[in-house]
Order: sequence, then C-alpha cells, then structure tokens
Amino acid sequence: MAQTERKKIRERQRQGIEIAKVNGKYRGTRPVYAEDSPNPQKRFIYHRIVEQLRNKATGAPISYRAIAAETGVSVQTVINIKNRLNEEVLE
Repeated sequence: MAQTERKKIRERQRQGIEIAKVNGKYRGTRPVYAEDSPNPQKRFIYHRIVEQLRNKATGAPISYRAIAAETGVSVQTVINIKNRLNEEVLE
C-alpha cells in the first residue's frame, strides 16, 4: 500500500518537473564552485582552479590531481569546472 503511494507521488513529481522544464522554471541544482557562487571562499577556489586550468592550456604542465590537492577539492570537481569552461567557450 505504501509502496504504491510512493510511486504515485514520484510520478506526480516527475510530471511537475517536466512541466516546469517546458516553462523554463526548472533549472536544477546550481554548481557549488562557480563564478557567481554566494559563498566567497568557494568563489575564490573556483577562480584559482580556472587560473590554473588556463595556465595548463598555455603550456605550464600541471595535473588535475595537483590542482585538486592544492585547492582542497576532488579531481572530479576540477574536471567538471574544466568541462563547464569548455561549454562556455563553445556557446
């Protein structure tokens, strides 16, 4: 009984999210490390990672792991920031 109620609730929630996406209201979760982050410390870390990624592109060899170790974030976070930067350049 409870399981079928949960399925109904999730179905209604999924429908609501689809409607919100069509209307442009649903944007999903914002990245924690971003240029417009409300947390100044995370915004600073983001800018430091971007600076190091740009230095990497210009020839100074530095690994994602080294950037992550210096800034205290995971390697996947560094890769996600790099991917978002590439998407912004392509747009």
